[in-house]
Amino acid sequence: ENTVASSPVLDDFSLLMTDLNKGDLNIEDVIRVDLSVKNTGNMHAKDIEVITVLPKKFELLESSSGFPAVFDSKKNTITWNIKELLVGSSKSMSFRAKIGQQFEHLEAFEGKSTLVYDGATIKENVFEGQVVGYPNFSESSYTVADINGGSTWAGDVLRYSITLRNTGLRPGKDFKLICPIPANTAFLPDSVKPGNGFIYDSGQKAAVWTIDNLETGQEKTFEFSVAISEALTGGGAIKSQFNIEGDEQYVELGEKTVGVRRFINHTIVCMGDSLIAYSNWPAILDNMLESTYPRAEYNTAGVGVPAMMSHQGYHKFDATVAPYGPQIIVFGFGSNDVGTSVSSFINGMTGLINKGKGIGATVIVHSIGYINTDIWVAKRDYREYNEALRALCAQQGVPYVDVYTPMAADPGRYLSDGLHFTSEGANLVAGLVFNTMRNYLDADGERR
Repeated sequence: ENTVASSPVLDDFSLLMTDLNKGDLNIEDVIRVDLSVKNTGNMHAKDIEVITVLPKKFELLESSSGFPAVFDSKKNTITWNIKELLVGSSKSMSFRAKIGQQFEHLEAFEGKSTLVYDGATIKENVFEGQVVGYPNFSESSYTVADINGGSTWAGDVLRYSITLRNTGLRPGKDFKLICPIPANTAFLPDSVKPGNGFIYDSGQKAAVWTIDNLETGQEKTFEFSVAISEALTGGGAIKSQFNIEGDEQYVELGEKTVGVRRFINHTIVCMGDSLIAYSNWPAILDNMLESTYPRAEYNTAGVGVPAMMSHQGYHKFDATVAPYGPQIIVFGFGSNDVGTSVSSFINGMTGLINKGKGIGATVIVHSIGYINTDIWVAKRDYREYNEALRALCAQQGVPYVDVYTPMAADPGRYLSDGLHFTSEGANLVAGLVFNTMRNYLDADGERR
């Protein structure tokens, strides 16, 4: 009698590895391994084990392992137990794993899946490959500088310097540095360095370099300049953001912002008596300011009424000075106050100083100049008024400009009639006020 032995046949055991990121196997790519076993015998099989040993430096994505599996982190294995596999039926399993960052460029890996039945190894399948490292441009950076120095203004030139660094595992090949030209600027073609590999992309409005090769550990610097539009005389900001694209990389070099200062517009009012009405020293002051601070526009007005005293100026302030909305006010009274009383003069000046402060202006006070008392006999005690005015300014915290002392050194040069200024006297007063006013302006001429 012939006896036919029944047994399961499990050698139809297959494995397929797929790189879900496609292309080369790169660091941090995710692979999927699909396993399948079929019972081609004539007997059901029970308690089949499929044991997969992960390659070193791979990270199992545990939730991907399908029907219940056991992961042994010490052995780096995944084990599936198939309780029963009927004749002619099959069972599929899969898992996903990520390639770790510890791989070197072109380092090989190998994993193995083993089918075990009844204590015996039935079949082994190997999955293997080679990891291709990335270049890494993430340490690249750039700087921007105003080549004109100081504050940044409309019309200035900004210089961008971009340093590409490859800190990756392999050389970077055939990638691009793309630098969109910031809004409100004009690209300066002659500023490009290096010229090799450069084009200006008019569609993107971008400076673009194509880099053939950047070795591991190597860095290269690229430069270009732009001119800030004159449309930004009212101030604004220049924003830039550059990109590195290609060779499996996309790196954004962080946004940088350069503040553009608005051109400075200040109104200055010089208020006083005939020493303003008959003199051009406010105009001289204006010219000194604009010559020194080319980014500033000053409107310097003289409000002078012959024979006016400080208390009269106080009452005229709201109608004659305040409407200008001045940032700075220079008061020059006293020549006509002399002969009344010091207290009356100080009361008038106190009121004027408070008026100026009240509209937010920086207040400057200049002294009474030299007076020839042989001619102007009634004004012989004018120096007492100056001393009281100096004390008031100290008390009020406003600058006191002494025009008396330098004028007294050569009164014939500075005074036409022992009181009113010659052209040289006007220049002297303007210069003295200017030197004091500079202490209240920043390096560009804006009021502090």
